[in-house]
Amino acid sequence: MAVNGKVNFFLKETDAGAGWSETYYYSSVDLPNVLVKAIVLAKKRLACLPFSVALPYVRVADDAIQRDSLVYVPPAIYGALNQPDQQVDVPWNAILCRLSSGSLYRRQLYLRGAPDSLIVEPENLLGLPSFTTPFNAFLKELSTANWAIRCFDRGPANPVKPINQIAKLVTPVKINLPAHGWNTGDKVRISHSAYRPVNAAWPIAVVDADNFVLLNSTVAPPLDIFGSGTAHRLVVVYEPIDQAIPVRQTKRNTGRPFDLLRGRRKRAK
Repeated sequence: MAVNGKVNFFLKETDAGAGWSETYYYSSVDLPNVLVKAIVLAKKRLACLPFSVALPYVRVADDAIQRDSLVYVPPAIYGALNQPDQQVDVPWNAILCRLSSGSLYRRQLYLRGAPDSLIVEPENLLGLPSFTTPFNAFLKELSTANWAIRCFDRGPANPVKPINQIAKLVTPVKINLPAHGWNTGDKVRISHSAYRPVNAAWPIAVVDADNFVLLNSTVAPPLDIFGSGTAHRLVVVYEPIDQAIPVRQTKRNTGRPFDLLRGRRKRAK
């Protein structure tokens, strides 16, 4: 049985003590094989980071099973960039990349540790050969070695469906959607409904082939609402990345360094 592996790199500045983590996904036969692939990717990632960055450890886990993980603690491994023109303000300066899988799935990836020269010349995104070569090798590994995007299924077998009716004065809220084909326990996202309190993701309980209720919903509309909104069953899939491209230089001062006990979280700019 295949394992959808969740891979975390824990990276740390050796001189400042601050660090951050990055998450990737890889589907394979078992966790040890995911770990082997993760180590290959980690080395390519370090090749485009400054020498002041270390990789304390790599963790891989089955994304479907909590607390099931393997941890790899490498010998002292540091970034490879160590030239004056490769100076980096690691926690802040980043490159925004776009990951794609076919025409349906896209994700953003912020890669910290881009050289400071990109701030001075942002239009020259990959104009530093000593950085560009390993950076492109890392993106190629992501897009050609079966790494994946974790996303909700948007394929033809799982279409967005129009809601026929939201029943009045019934809690949990009852939805009429003919031949929905779903099961109790599925999670469904309601969108674009005129009755705005239901526009969210809900676990459902099936009443019959045409009706289901939104578990944990507590306020029903005072009147029947017809023909308003859509429903989409949320099914997590792991789609292989076929394109990874840099978009622009940016800042990524979000989150909190993983080894600090305090710190206010910030939104990405």
